[in-house]
Amino acid sequence: MTVSTRRVMVSVGLVGAAVIVLAVVMAIAEGYASDAEYRTGNLAPAALTGLLGACLMLLGFGSTLFRRE
Repeated sequence: MTVSTRRVMVSVGLVGAAVIVLAVVMAIAEGYASDAEYRTGNLAPAALTGLLGACLMLLGFGSTLFRRE
């Protein structure tokens, strides 16, 4: 694996971490909105966003950590 490929994969992993942080913020915001409006919240978009982030992290960091020399 070349240095530029490794750098791209680490970047993909970091983007995945940022997407997971976004999912947490979405879930917290949905909780506040549902409390303010006295309704049940819909956490499915936040959960799917977190799943996307986990997949990106697995792809990026996994390909870097478990590479064959």
